[in-house]
Amino acid sequence: MLTLCSECNTMQEIKLDPKTEKAVCTSCHKEVNLSSFTIRSMKDRREFLEKKKQAFAFHCENCKETQPGVLAPKKNFVKCSVCGKKMNVTEHMLNTLKVLNPAE
Repeated sequence: MLTLCSECNTMQEIKLDPKTEKAVCTSCHKEVNLSSFTIRSMKDRREFLEKKKQAFAFHCENCKETQPGVLAPKKNFVKCSVCGKKMNVTEHMLNTLKVLNPAE
């Protein structure tokens, strides 16, 4: 839905955040105040923000979400890029990350 964003002060595409069901500007990612009727209409039309797909993202047990993984300093495990906790990945994926990041 195209509407005026109070932060950008321009007409911007507005989508619903699927978790909070709040209207969000796709340009500045700030919440936009819309009527409950408009939000209900956006739900009916399925105007939700799409999740960005990331390469080498794994499920983090601590964050409870899929986050990108990074090699630990000694390259013996993968840690979450958000919380820093160890992630459960296969040996094959660990080796792939080692090959892709040889200088780190």
